[in-house]
Amino acid sequence: MGGAFLHFVLPFYLLAMLVAVVRDAPDDAESVLHLALRLSPALLGGYAALAVAATTAAALVDPLLRARQRRRRARDPRAAAKRSERLLHHALDRARTLPGPRAEAALARLTSARWNHDDPAYQALARDVAEAVETSVRALGSAAPEKRAVLADMAAATIERIVAAEAELAEAEAQEDEKQARIIAGYVEARYGPSHFQG
Repeated sequence: MGGAFLHFVLPFYLLAMLVAVVRDAPDDAESVLHLALRLSPALLGGYAALAVAATTAAALVDPLLRARQRRRRARDPRAAAKRSERLLHHALDRARTLPGPRAEAALARLTSARWNHDDPAYQALARDVAEAVETSVRALGSAAPEKRAVLADMAAATIERIVAAEAELAEAEAQEDEKQARIIAGYVEARYGPSHFQG
């Protein structure tokens, strides 16, 4: 919250000064300067007071919101996984608007991947997919025609990197599953022995 107020202090000040200049219509640059000197303390002081009040209120409300979120997660332990599934599904739908065979091929690989949304690593990857796709689609929508090919190629390369990251995750997960299976098999053999059930 504090960062947001710091980010918008300059636009707020300039806009407020523009409104004051339009309203008072000073005759010359010296009058504009006097107007700015007269209004600046009130404008910046009021903005600082508002920023402090809002940041303090956010700091007080934040623990309550976090506690509510924890209670919701406790009621539905798969809430994060469901959110990740929705995010990925929406991102893949949006990605179908990306032009070019390279993007189509990368998207097909991403769609056919086996996503384990219960894994926080896959949830983070789904968020990255959503952000990358949304940014690429928006950039392509506002790009000049001569830049669209470059942006489409960059979007396809981004999806390919995400495909490679998903493949690494899947490989690591498969290795961990195999390791756990070997541990269980060793445990069962040690406990019951190879000839326990003979006869």
